[in-house]
Amino acid sequence: RQEDAPVPVPVLRDEDDLQLLAELGGVLDQTVTAAGLSSGSYLVLRELVAAPGPHPVTGLAVSFGADPDEIAVVCRRLVSAGLAATQGSGVAATDDGRAAAAAIETEANEAIAAWVPAVAAD
Repeated sequence: RQEDAPVPVPVLRDEDDLQLLAELGGVLDQTVTAAGLSSGSYLVLRELVAAPGPHPVTGLAVSFGADPDEIAVVCRRLVSAGLAATQGSGVAATDDGRAAAAAIETEANEAIAAWVPAVAAD
């Protein structure tokens, strides 16, 4: 029955919320860049770490709503950097890749935590 379906609650964001989200994204992007990765490479690496096992490039492309050729380029970069390896017909994070993703996440969390009090003080 349709009437039993939950009613979606709209998410209202004002300009300050959007500005904060953009600034937090900038802090994350700086952390990822400092680690030598692009935002796209980091997102693919996180996916490889979050769901272990070889992932077909086409499956990753579907997950990201991206072109498989673009994801293949990102995967080749991760493989070249030793952060991922090809396994059969897919790509998987290496131990170095898992360690790099964990380090980036820790550094990003610390950078954001340090940034938030500075914004609150303004």
